Amino acid sequence: MSTDQFSVDGETAIITGSSSGIGKSIAERFAADGVDVVVCSREQENVDPVAEGINESDSPGRALPVECDVTDREAVDALVEATVEEFGGLDVLVNNAGASFMAQFDEISPNGWKTIVDININGTYHCTHAAAAHLKDGGGSVINLASVA
Repeated sequence: MSTDQFSVDGETAIITGSSSGIGKSIAERFAADGVDVVVCSREQENVDPVAEGINESDSPGRALPVECDVTDREAVDALVEATVEEFGGLDVLVNNAGASFMAQFDEISPNGWKTIVDININGTYHCTHAAAAHLKDGGGSVINLASVA
């Protein structure tokens, strides 16, 4: 059985929340497999070192760091535009950005709840909606990560 059908070499992916943890690992692995990756997080200073690490490694995939707050639709639109401009398209979107509070439900303030919903739900919507037209061009994939938290 050939594994060519599962090859991602030459594709482009956006990974939200990729300044650390699972998102960073996904970006590094994709790049190692030949995927050009856009690493993004709310702070440019947090994604720059991730992209530098990928670009200075022997990974065949390149990395572009982009500051993006997934709750801000204009920022998400700019993220997708920067991706398409830099790499010529978009094949994969990984919705990894997320937030949670380690607190009892009745201890979460209305503002805290709004923050969680904005990042985890609205952010996923904004990214998927903004990327949809580019993902449709070649079929594309959307990967949504979630947590038991």
